[in-house]
Amino acid sequence: MTSDALTQPAEAPLPLRLPLRGSRLIEASAGTGKTWTIAALYLRLVLGHGAAAPGEVADAPGAAYHRPLTPTDILVLTFTRAATQELTSRIRQRLTEAAACFRDAGEGDYDALLVQLRQAYTPGEARAHAAWRLETAAQVMDEAAIHTIDAWCWKVLQGYASLTASLGELSLDGDVEALWQAAALDFWRNHVVPLAPAQLEVVQSLWPDGQAWLDASAALRHVQVPAADTAKLQEPLHAVIEQAVQARRQRLAELAQGWQERVEAMRSWLDAQTDKAGPTAKHWDGRRLRASTYGPWLDALQRWATDPQPQIAGWTDAATARLQFEGLRNARKADAPPLAPQDLPTAFAELPALLDALAHLPDVHGAIVTYAGAVTRARWQALKAQQGVMDFDDLLQRVQQALTGQHGQTLRARLLAQYPVAMIDEFQDTSPAQYALFRTLYAPERNDPQHLLLLIGDPKQSIYGFRGADIHSYLQARAATAGRHEALDTNFRSTTAMVAGVNRLFLQAEQRAGAGAFRFRTTDAGGMADPVPFHPVRAQGLPLVLRQPGGQPVPALQLVTQEPALSRADAEDWYAELCAEQIATWLQPATQLVLDAVDGQAEPPRALRPGDIAILVYQRQQAQRLQRALRRRRLHAVYLSDRESVFASGEATDLVHWLMAVAEPGNVPLARTAFATALLATPLPQLQAEVESEAALEAQLELLAHLHAVWQRQGVLPMLRQTIHRLGLAARWLAAADGRGERKLTNVLHLAELLQQASAEHAGEQGLIRYLVQHTHAARQGQGGSLSAEEQTVRLESDAQLIQIVTIHKAKGLQYPVVMVPFATHARFVKDASGEEEGGDDGTTPQSWSDEDRLREDLRLLYVALTRAQYATWVGVPLHKRAGSASVNQLHRTAMGYLLSGGAALADEAWWPALQALADGVATDALHVCHYDATAPVTCTVHQPAQDDEALRLPAADPYRGRIDQTFAIASFSGLVRGALAHESTEDAAALPVATAQPFIWQPEAGPAADEPPETNLPAPQAQRWHALRGGARLGDWMHKVLEWLQGEGWPTTLAAAQRQRVQRMAELAGYGAEAPTLVAWVDQLLQARLPLPVADPTRPSMRWQLPQAEASLAEMEFWLPVEGADAKALDAACRAHLWPGQPRAALAPRQWQGLLMGFADLIVQLQGRYWVLDYKTNRLGMAADDYHAPALQAAMLQHRYDVQAAIYLYALHRHLQARLPHYQPQQHLGGALYWFVRGVEHANAGLLAVPLPPGLLTALDAVLGQTA
Repeated sequence: MTSDALTQPAEAPLPLRLPLRGSRLIEASAGTGKTWTIAALYLRLVLGHGAAAPGEVADAPGAAYHRPLTPTDILVLTFTRAATQELTSRIRQRLTEAAACFRDAGEGDYDALLVQLRQAYTPGEARAHAAWRLETAAQVMDEAAIHTIDAWCWKVLQGYASLTASLGELSLDGDVEALWQAAALDFWRNHVVPLAPAQLEVVQSLWPDGQAWLDASAALRHVQVPAADTAKLQEPLHAVIEQAVQARRQRLAELAQGWQERVEAMRSWLDAQTDKAGPTAKHWDGRRLRASTYGPWLDALQRWATDPQPQIAGWTDAATARLQFEGLRNARKADAPPLAPQDLPTAFAELPALLDALAHLPDVHGAIVTYAGAVTRARWQALKAQQGVMDFDDLLQRVQQALTGQHGQTLRARLLAQYPVAMIDEFQDTSPAQYALFRTLYAPERNDPQHLLLLIGDPKQSIYGFRGADIHSYLQARAATAGRHEALDTNFRSTTAMVAGVNRLFLQAEQRAGAGAFRFRTTDAGGMADPVPFHPVRAQGLPLVLRQPGGQPVPALQLVTQEPALSRADAEDWYAELCAEQIATWLQPATQLVLDAVDGQAEPPRALRPGDIAILVYQRQQAQRLQRALRRRRLHAVYLSDRESVFASGEATDLVHWLMAVAEPGNVPLARTAFATALLATPLPQLQAEVESEAALEAQLELLAHLHAVWQRQGVLPMLRQTIHRLGLAARWLAAADGRGERKLTNVLHLAELLQQASAEHAGEQGLIRYLVQHTHAARQGQGGSLSAEEQTVRLESDAQLIQIVTIHKAKGLQYPVVMVPFATHARFVKDASGEEEGGDDGTTPQSWSDEDRLREDLRLLYVALTRAQYATWVGVPLHKRAGSASVNQLHRTAMGYLLSGGAALADEAWWPALQALADGVATDALHVCHYDATAPVTCTVHQPAQDDEALRLPAADPYRGRIDQTFAIASFSGLVRGALAHESTEDAAALPVATAQPFIWQPEAGPAADEPPETNLPAPQAQRWHALRGGARLGDWMHKVLEWLQGEGWPTTLAAAQRQRVQRMAELAGYGAEAPTLVAWVDQLLQARLPLPVADPTRPSMRWQLPQAEASLAEMEFWLPVEGADAKALDAACRAHLWPGQPRAALAPRQWQGLLMGFADLIVQLQGRYWVLDYKTNRLGMAADDYHAPALQAAMLQHRYDVQAAIYLYALHRHLQARLPHYQPQQHLGGALYWFVRGVEHANAGLLAVPLPPGLLTALDAVLGQTA
């Protein structure tokens, strides 16, 4: 039968009537007995069961394979080792049961399939022979050809070495992380570092430095370059960037043509329509359409048309909605004449196309990412070849190359002879390369009756796209087996009500006009086609039901939503609390749920236990929210991610501190840190007493010295075991209120074993500590380090009795009595050229995907989540919107929203009726919907533990709910100027006028003094290099570190050879490989620079000085000033009054606070008895030294509000000198502030702007900051 309708019930179940020849596809919906079906088909193949195929018609119902087979003949492939072990065990058990059934002359307690299978053999010799076959097969199951795809490829390469060109020594390394990192660093070194500054800036907007690239590169391992683009890989990166930039620039120019005229037409029409003196103004709602609103939008569009950029600066979602026909029609009054599209200038109709085109510009970043991934992958392959190692992808590629190579036909014939039958489980998770291999070997489109290829899977559960799985491979196989599809249509996992609830949700979307439940339905000239339909399944039903205390069944599918819409973060916090509260209620003795027999006649009811409950999440952050909410209710949960590394645990981080303390047993700071970690779980009163007790410190140091000796004599594992024993950590952990005692002990012992293994290769304590630090960092970055994933995966045997928090990806294939899905509207909206979407990326969205691909997989993820439960599923439907936005909620863009509304955006208040409509006509025990007011706090029901546990557990800390003084804060210059409001006009802020003689602006003398050496300049090309260096925090941080180090070196007059090497090394480590010589020359120039300084007598010329000539200097002076009732507006006014008065500048954002004012002054210098604050600035004011003239420096000071910084730092220095310097007088001892724009070192003023202390500034600041002079 075809796949367009489910298989209807027949006399024999599908495993007994399926023809065992040719190629076939079985679609197995969730819970429909896929593994049971595979085992049943295995029995038939071992027995040679089935009817003869008349005329070799492979499709004859019940057709048998040509001969009985042994387990070594039947190739069964799946995707994980756990799955192979489960299949092997289940098949062995089934063979044993069948053998016993065939030997038993009576009816026995056997299932219907075995009885029907036995009836096909006459009693006596035939049945005895069949039983012998079954038993013999069970005994040799250890030799069965049941493998993962990777393991099978490895077996082929080893078994057919001469035909696969694998005669050399093969080395398989499933985790080749070190080689990938080497390849990634080679790409950065060879392709990125040599780029010109402008192109380097484009790359650094993606990855600021080499480490950022290294962290991001892991996601690019599987980037496939289209065949048409492979030629581009031979081009240098700068050419790829230039081509992409040029293509975008050209496209923008094309889009901008004519838009200045269109904007004028739009403006003229809108002005005429809203002109109060005109006849049409009365038809418009002035609140929705007015010149003060649409004018700035059109101004933004006009500016864009003049200088087209990828985004229209100043454009908003409201502009998009209003400046279209529907938006304008909605702005009309109710009694206004109808508005028709032809009444508007055509520009309004053309605007959506422009915005869509801007969202799909040629992707510069995409071109770089694709190029980087492909080049790095090629280098990775070369490194693996050099070292003679392969990973799992290489295995597949080698076998495929062998099958299509010179000896391909011979190899194929031998493999088909060895494996005449193949069953591929979970086929929906195959990658294009895997399907290409199976297609080459078994040619499913030929339907060869001499062999059998069974593809078993469910496209609705294809959720591993981030690992390379491609649902389109499944769809290709589906097309290749057209007319030979079967479906398993009876759910054996869940209750009848549970199946009915899920059917209702997905069937509503399937029956709606459009793309179908999973968005694969299309309509063309050939009619309608849907390769991934949703068909409701039947339910076998379960003997138990989940009941409430009153005896009523718990609704199988519960959908919970809220109003009003919340930001994504707030919604997740709220639903985490709601989910935890629901679980606490279900587990409370007075309201506890029970599992009871459907008919009430079976075993006594059993209370619901924590281990019966699984909470399914999409990402780690959601699990952390849930764990916090559960802990507040004294409920214990364990988080099980797909492949959680033990190195990512808190125990690994704490163990680093412990090893460091043991390695240096006399180091008091390390000891204090180690004994304060969560690993030791020391109660706070005891910890405080130990800190204050010298005797306790001595005891701790003695223990560390003893453990150090154990480490040196016996190894790290015995040392850690003694640590646990001597400090009584096991008992301490198990008694903790967080319920993680067993998990903590398991993790520490696991880490101890791994460290002991690593000690064979990493000599000494410090080598082992470095090993742990590296693996901890790699795990937190999502990388594997040098260990296999299996070695470092968290051991889970101690968590069976806890609530399980599981990622949906890990939960696939599993079942739980009760499932909670609190974040069912989670979505990772894909970014496009219009900007970054709010949803973010959690590493499970392939970079080449569109948002449509994302939604399709989200629908499949939701299907997997909703089909895990046996008895009940509680689903949170968070109504969320973009943070800080008043726009429409984002629910319609999510999988759940699509099922409810078909993707149509609905107002907040419209979603609840949509949920109610879903529940209409469905039994309440199958589907129930619930609505909450999110403005009300969620209650907190504290779980009551058993009496025998109460004495051992400390109560978990309740969240603090008191009022916090929101005005208390620690302020800094950067915090004060962040988000400054431009009260002045934009034009004034962009081009600030410059005052004249106040503060001091250095005037050059007629010539240098006779005893002064002439100033030296670098050659022009070299000088231009540091002007071209990209600005930003990275360069500034680097320059500050270098100058701070040189201050500690005593300010050399020029760099010595060793110092040059040090500066060059610092530059290379910061990612400035090619620019390192430039930076060294620049620093040397700064040391030789002769800087201007004003003198007390204004009639005399200023003096010149060099850094080594300072009488005293202090780098990075840290200050913390207590302030009372400070006001940013008053601080701003003081700066405007005393520093460049009358000059416009951006206003500080309104803010009042009390607490502290802190900062770090780059350098304090004493010159001629006066103290100055010197601050380095790497701002780029132009591309030549001449651009750093005094007016430009002053303009930069005002533009970035460095006047505020100068005032704060001068005030801090004033307070410091006031407290420390005898007979301190500000006008005598405090010079002022020096701002050194170091790129201008070659200018006559050396790039330095001096700001002498203005009279009255300190008094004004005393008043602002709550101090008295």
